[in-house]
Amino acid sequence: MAPLALFLFWCILVSITKDPFKKEDIMARKSIDCRDYPGKIKCTLALSADTEEELLEAAVQHSITVHGQQDTPEFRAEIKKGFKEASSSA
Repeated sequence: MAPLALFLFWCILVSITKDPFKKEDIMARKSIDCRDYPGKIKCTLALSADTEEELLEAAVQHSITVHGQQDTPEFRAEIKKGFKEASSSA
């Protein structure tokens, strides 16, 4: 497609859908904080991410390597229960 045709297509698409640049349309960041889960190790790590999937993977890897947890579906479900809305730094 020619650049002008692509631009016109984009303009039409934007006009019939939500504004892709509105801050309200962006999902809120999620976070989890080890201080909310006291244990043997006094861990102060806090993680945040734009997606739950990204945060879950980071939290699982941290839990395995630092806290010796096992990666199970039940453990992942428990971690997800601890997700909170995080303030965005942007």
